[in-house]
Amino acid sequence: MKFKINYFKIIGLLLMPLIYGCSTGTIDPDEIDERKIYFPDDEGLFRIYEIQQIDYKANGERDTSRYRLKEKVSQRTSAQETFQVLERYRFQNNDWALDSIWNIFYNPTNVVLYQNNIPLVKIATPVNKQTSWDRNSYNSRDEMISNYIDIKSDTVIAQNNYSQVAIVELENITDPIIGNNVSYEVYSPGIGLVSKYVENIDYKQGVDLGKQIISQGVIYKQVLVISDYE
Repeated sequence: MKFKINYFKIIGLLLMPLIYGCSTGTIDPDEIDERKIYFPDDEGLFRIYEIQQIDYKANGERDTSRYRLKEKVSQRTSAQETFQVLERYRFQNNDWALDSIWNIFYNPTNVVLYQNNIPLVKIATPVNKQTSWDRNSYNSRDEMISNYIDIKSDTVIAQNNYSQVAIVELENITDPIIGNNVSYEVYSPGIGLVSKYVENIDYKQGVDLGKQIISQGVIYKQVLVISDYE
């Protein structure tokens, strides 16, 4: 299988029209902890995303959902320790409703985010193209190797300029006959996740072989529109 993809082109072409603005970040020369540069733990920091998800069903139906998601960094205290969490809210009925709470743990060389109680390694250090890691090293799932495919480049996402971003490659399989399994995340210093893209689709076979007609799967796009502090 051969993988050729321009991530910045995908980001520009596939994101939905946005009317919001957000602050952009750069690396603070006095901050040497790369974990907290690209996955900041500042209490009160919040990010609002526009989400678009297209579900392709085997019966030929296609469902598209669009909504806003807010993530806010806050602090929790247990009997043993104090740790950071992401409070995640979904906008519905003209208000923010709590959707879930994800725990954040900063290990010496990585950041682990418990997504719905599943620990996933989101960022590993040092942040450079030589670094790779098993995203599932703290859970029982199959190995999933992640790595940085671009470091400290400048880009534009949804009309916002971002400097020194780090792009994490999760999956990179494309097949013009079978389908695609492509996913990546883009992190901006001082802000965190600014974009996420997932394409996991199968193409129709038989008489439609090679026509790249989607039979089933999902395409998910998450784009930052506001970043600030409460």
